[in-house]
Amino acid sequence: MGLDVYLYQFKNLNTDAILELSRFSEEPWAFIDGKQSEAEFQTAQERLKIEYPAKMIAKAFELGFSEEIAIDPNFGGEKISFPSKQHSKFSVGGWCSFSTTRELIEYFTGKNFYFVFPEAENNTTFLRPDWAASKKRLVNILNNLKKLKPKQIENFHGEFVMPNVPQWLLEKMQPTRLATAAEIFANALVQIEVMIETLDFVLDSDNPKEFLLHWSA
Repeated sequence: MGLDVYLYQFKNLNTDAILELSRFSEEPWAFIDGKQSEAEFQTAQERLKIEYPAKMIAKAFELGFSEEIAIDPNFGGEKISFPSKQHSKFSVGGWCSFSTTRELIEYFTGKNFYFVFPEAENNTTFLRPDWAASKKRLVNILNNLKKLKPKQIENFHGEFVMPNVPQWLLEKMQPTRLATAAEIFANALVQIEVMIETLDFVLDSDNPKEFLLHWSA
């Protein structure tokens, strides 16, 4: 499952209304469910091109927003991204390409990513998590992962990481250039620490309610 998560700040905007507009933005897609014939699908797409902008603008006006907010895919939000203080090669505010980290969390704790952010389950686009509760869950997960033995990490690496490396890449790269189980595990811990740093940034801000997560799953 692909998953990218980004932090957005909405200055001088009502984020409760932004969340409502975000939920509404998904509704016009309901009549394209993949079960139609090709002709019905094409018809639905054409209908969507006409109806979607008008519906979004009308809803934005209803919520007190401008047309510009309605047609902006980010609804006027600013993406937050800056180098981590702990790990400068990573960015606070954006979590991308961290499937191994998510698999590792689930494998060793039995908790999937929706345990950390339950608000994201059955939800798309923008959402507001319980920042403090999500941080607490991540800290507990991080502490538990740090207790693992090298043998446990090696077993995970052999069972879940190596089978997903394309054969052509294995043949092309020298074994010494492949990341070790310990290196991949250490990278996952760093990613979790940067996620926690992101949540701390929101919690330490003057107005945490200005922030939302953009969820792409």
